[in-house]
Amino acid sequence: MTFYPHHFAKNSSSTIIQISKLLDVKYDHEAGESLAEIRELLASRLLSFDVNIPFRKITPADIRFVDDISVLEAINV
Repeated sequence: MTFYPHHFAKNSSSTIIQISKLLDVKYDHEAGESLAEIRELLASRLLSFDVNIPFRKITPADIRFVDDISVLEAINV
């Protein structure tokens, strides 16, 4: 999973919503498709963030990527 970490690092001062909009335009996705994917990753616990931060204000610095391979293996069973 290198796609989002790359774009998060490249746009570190933007919010996740702003990055999602940029990705939708850049890759000719339907509006909201990138944000939906990020939300799916959060729901799958592949990404995590402090729930005390309003979602609209989350930046890449607030996101943590799961690096535990057992979690990834369990999801892909």
